[in-house]
Amino acid sequence: MKNSSNRKNALFTSRFEGAASALIAASTLFGAGSAHAETSVWADTSVNARISNNPYLLTGTNNDSASSTVSLAPGVSFNDGTTTVNVTGQVQHTEFFKRYGSTDSYSVNGSLNQRFNAKTGFRANLGYDSSVVGANDLLSSLNNGIPGGGIPGSGIPGGGNPGGGVLPPFPGDITLNGLRQRRTSFNGGLGLDYTASARDRWNIGSSFSISQYPTGSVASEYGYAAASLGYNRTLNGRTSIGFDVSVSQTDYRRTALGDATTVSPQLRFTTKLDGGWSLTVSAGASRSSIKEVVGRSNQTSLSGSVNLCQSSQSGAFCLFGSSAVQPTSFGGVRPQTSVGASYNARLDGRSSIGATVNYARSSQSSIGAGRSVDYGNASITYSHRITAKLQGYFTAGYADSFRDTISRRANADLTVGISYTFGERR
Repeated sequence: MKNSSNRKNALFTSRFEGAASALIAASTLFGAGSAHAETSVWADTSVNARISNNPYLLTGTNNDSASSTVSLAPGVSFNDGTTTVNVTGQVQHTEFFKRYGSTDSYSVNGSLNQRFNAKTGFRANLGYDSSVVGANDLLSSLNNGIPGGGIPGSGIPGGGNPGGGVLPPFPGDITLNGLRQRRTSFNGGLGLDYTASARDRWNIGSSFSISQYPTGSVASEYGYAAASLGYNRTLNGRTSIGFDVSVSQTDYRRTALGDATTVSPQLRFTTKLDGGWSLTVSAGASRSSIKEVVGRSNQTSLSGSVNLCQSSQSGAFCLFGSSAVQPTSFGGVRPQTSVGASYNARLDGRSSIGATVNYARSSQSSIGAGRSVDYGNASITYSHRITAKLQGYFTAGYADSFRDTISRRANADLTVGISYTFGERR
């Protein structure tokens, strides 16, 4: 049993090293002709103060605290018109004034976009993150390490909404509520786009992610790998149709229980409506084969997404819904359904406001290791640009976990801060 565990750990390490080597090699190969690239170097800095009544969604009643966070987020970008390389990072230190010890978080992300010619493009990315999971850390970006592929099985486009507008953050592993432990994650992906004609476009992609926790943690560590194939047919200047097929594999470390293979085919429809509105709908099913205590079980669920967005010069509004099978650290892979909305607007030349709200449910685990979990999150931010590089902001947020077997207080927090950007993004 120990030898099997060691083999699995070695496999996890080799997967990440292989993906890292592929990105480095691709960056070297495709970036070789970028000697005259335009270069941007910047660093975003911020300091804020926050009061929270349950920042980690813990049990009990006396969990409130005040805190202060200092953040540094540098970045470098190279662009020569056909090749774009971006490298960003973040270091963050949070000091709590009572109840909790200080925490540090670190992240770094690199991406490469290369146009070979008018028809073919290549994309790659690699990321690392290490942070303590809190009430507001159960959300993830839409790209999820998959260039052009979004989240496999959800129909969500990579990198955001092609119709315009800003989609709400996508709920990640919401079963981690109340964990208050460090999560270290690695992710990466490769993608290739091919435009066969003025109306036809193909894309293929692959991705991986690894989630790790401290020794002795009750959370399960896992590795995840996916491959996808997509096709898009433009019908006219407003409407396109297509399909996506993804296959993913989830492997849990130190045990085979919960290991799963998921296949998810979907049809997709996108159209631009009057008044700056756009609609994207995808619909299909996910079929998972899951390793149980005795044998394997098969699980079938509906999958897909709906995005309805309106974009204008003054701002954007989006409604969003999705259903997809996701790996979790408690209870193996689970179908997760979520709905959300986002809004952002410029109030004047210096001020803006943004708001997001979402609600998600992670369904009952098929391996009997966890019941369904619900999670809701909402926030609103007002920001005011004092100078071209100095900005002040105020955020009010709320997060809660529902349907728990144990009682948890919701978290409400207020944050005020300032940020300053050194250098300039081009």
